[in-house]
Amino acid sequence: MNGADLIDNARRNANFPQPTEADLKRAISAAYYAMFTALAESCADTLVGQSPNARNAREWVLTFRALQHGYARQQFERREVNLYSPAIVSFARTFTTTQAMRHEADYNPVSQFTQRQANDIIDQAEYAIDQFMAASEDERRLFAAYVLMRNRL
Repeated sequence: MNGADLIDNARRNANFPQPTEADLKRAISAAYYAMFTALAESCADTLVGQSPNARNAREWVLTFRALQHGYARQQFERREVNLYSPAIVSFARTFTTTQAMRHEADYNPVSQFTQRQANDIIDQAEYAIDQFMAASEDERRLFAAYVLMRNRL
């Protein structure tokens, strides 16, 4: 499973003929998890490696699993995130917005979304992922350290 698979899953859920509220909420959740997975993969790829051997190594899985939802959001809300390229900053902003929408979809039983809202969230997540992945590997490696490692400054 990767970010692109989750975007595809989100689109299927959002675009069922006459999608139910559950379909739309699952679509929004999948859009957020597409962003989370893309970031986790980028962290592991840039810090451990992206060859098939590296991706099968225990270290790659540990690095992938090191990403924490709450800590990532906290780092993205810090001023220091603005030191990165516009693509990275945009990803961070979209990540926090999409995470908030996922919380609304997953944890608020009375929340309601339209098909258009779900598709807009999916489009924004996909665009942010594409822009993020277009950033240089060196910048994404620095960003991996920023988002994974506790700041003691």
